[in-house]
Amino acid sequence: MKNNGVLFLDMKPDNGNYEPLIGDVILEQSQAAVDTLGHRLIPVTA
Repeated sequence: MKNNGVLFLDMKPDNGNYEPLIGDVILEQSQAAVDTLGHRLIPVTA
Protein backbone atom coordinates (compact mmCIF):
# COMPACT_ATOMS: atom_id res chain seq x y z
CA MET A 1 0.00 0.00 0.00
CA LYS A 2 1.31 3.43 -0.93
CA ASN A 3 0.90 6.39 1.36
CA ASN A 4 0.78 9.71 -0.47
CA GLY A 5 -0.13 12.95 1.27
CA VAL A 6 -1.40 16.24 -0.07
CA LEU A 7 -0.37 19.59 1.30
CA PHE A 8 -1.78 22.98 0.31
CA LEU A 9 0.47 25.98 0.94
CA ASP A 10 -0.01 29.71 0.68
CA MET A 11 2.66 30.81 -1.78
CA LYS A 12 4.15 34.03 -3.03
CA PRO A 13 4.99 34.12 -6.74
CA ASP A 14 8.64 34.21 -7.76
CA ASN A 15 8.98 36.95 -10.42
CA GLY A 16 5.22 36.80 -10.98
CA ASN A 17 5.15 33.00 -11.53
CA TYR A 18 4.10 30.24 -9.17
CA GLU A 19 6.24 27.11 -8.89
CA PRO A 20 4.14 23.91 -9.04
CA LEU A 21 4.76 21.65 -6.07
CA ILE A 22 2.50 18.68 -6.82
CA GLY A 23 3.91 15.66 -8.62
CA ASP A 24 2.48 14.05 -11.74
CA VAL A 25 2.45 10.61 -10.10
CA ILE A 26 0.26 11.86 -7.24
CA LEU A 27 -2.20 13.45 -9.67
CA GLU A 28 -2.33 10.32 -11.81
CA GLN A 29 -2.93 8.06 -8.81
CA SER A 30 -5.68 10.31 -7.47
CA GLN A 31 -7.36 10.61 -10.88
CA ALA A 32 -7.46 14.40 -10.46
CA ALA A 33 -6.43 17.36 -12.56
CA VAL A 34 -5.55 20.90 -11.57
CA ASP A 35 -8.00 23.64 -12.49
CA THR A 36 -5.58 26.57 -12.66
CA LEU A 37 -8.34 29.14 -13.13
CA GLY A 38 -10.42 27.94 -10.16
CA HIS A 39 -7.38 26.93 -8.08
CA ARG A 40 -8.79 23.49 -7.27
CA LEU A 41 -8.49 19.81 -8.05
CA ILE A 42 -11.15 18.34 -10.32
CA PRO A 43 -11.97 14.67 -11.08
CA VAL A 44 -10.68 13.21 -14.35
CA THR A 45 -13.05 11.08 -16.37
CA ALA A 46 -11.69 8.69 -18.96
